[in-house]
Order: sequence, then structure tokens, then C-alpha cells
Amino acid sequence: MRVDTGEILSIKEVSPSAYSATHTARSLHAALRPFVRIQHPSILRMLDCTVIGDRIAVVYEHYPWSIRKMLQMHGVLDGDVARKYTTEILSGLDHLHQQGLSHGWLTCSSCKISLRGHVKIGGMGIPIHPCPEQSGCAECALHARANEGAFDFHPICGEGEEGWCGDIRRIGIVVLEMHGTLQEAPLRGLYRLPTVNSRLFVGACLSQPPIELPSAQILQSHPYIQSPSSGGG
Repeated sequence: MRVDTGEILSIKEVSPSAYSATHTARSLHAALRPFVRIQHPSILRMLDCTVIGDRIAVVYEHYPWSIRKMLQMHGVLDGDVARKYTTEILSGLDHLHQQGLSHGWLTCSSCKISLRGHVKIGGMGIPIHPCPEQSGCAECALHARANEGAFDFHPICGEGEEGWCGDIRRIGIVVLEMHGTLQEAPLRGLYRLPTVNSRLFVGACLSQPPIELPSAQILQSHPYIQSPSSGGG
């Protein structure tokens, strides 16, 4: 808690060696500093990050819920709710990308939910769990595969494009998870989505070669996002 304002905060300690053989505490600290104090309605505020020995302490505004917790408690989300969450995630990603930044590890766990049902993306640059090779976490393993182009046999990005391309791949996986259609081969889950527009949206995120991937800004105009309410577009 901030003693000067009474605001409840969250502190996450990160050990760079837990998920990267190349990062040190200081190099990770330098990578995270650009995210501090970014202000956007759909981005969880990162208030500070500090090197403490061989670890990083990252301070966030407190959001106790996530899309992952909602799915664990309630199962598949209503189509209109999933689309609303997707719209807010895209808004946050678009802002990051316009700042020359990328999230780097977008998952249902890193998408936080307020008590009023609004989504803020958090955990920029920090895996929610250690890497899949060490933890065996199914969520981490699926999202790690997005960086390898394992879904469509395309390399995820060309040189210099890794960040935002990876974010676009991962939002497609998040949509599949919210609709309860994610499978080990995500493109199979695409065909189980409830509407044509939702299938076209996820297909645009997962099945395009990197040079043809739509940006977060373009995806905000997709029919899945813009169509009237009734079953998620």
C-alpha cells in the first residue's frame, strides 16, 4: 500500500535467470524501464521497477482478477464479453506499438480485469510463469510456440518485427481461449469459433505470414470488433 495515498499496489519479484539465459537483473531492468508510467485506460500501470540483488521488483496498480481466473471460475465467456475484452486489449496493444514497444508475453493471465469489467494488459515484458522448459506450464508452452510460427509454418516475424508480430499472434490465442476452442493445434480451434467474423479475426492473427499480419490499429476496425452485439460478432 502507498502510505501517502492509501492506494493498494501489487509487487511482483522476477528472477531473470528463471526464464532467460541471456538476461541479467540489470539488463531486464533496462528493458522494463520504458513501460514505467505509461498511461492508457487499457494498460496496467507499472509504477516502478527496481534491482534487488539478482532480482527485479516490479510495482503495479492492483487488479486482483484476470481473464484466466474468469475462465477457471466460469468456463467459456459470453461472446459479447469476449469481444469487449478483445477490443480493450487491442486498444492497449495499439498504444504500446505506437510507442515503439511490445508486450512480449500476452496471455489470459496477463490480461487483468477490474470490478467493473474492464480489461488492462499487464506484465509487459515479463512471463507470468517461468519458461515452459522449466515449469511444464501448458499456457506458457502454447504462447511460446507463437514466437516460433508453430501454428502456420511461417517464422513469426522478420528481422526487427518480433515484438508486435508476437503480440498479434498471441491475441488470436487469447480469443480462442475466451471462446473455449483452444486446442493443441490452435488453427483447428479456429473452426470451432461461434461466428464467421470471429473465425476471420483469429485467422488474421494466426494464419497470415508475418509480412501480411494486420496491426493492432487495423484489427480495431475488423468486423469481429465492429459488428453489433449478439453472440460475439
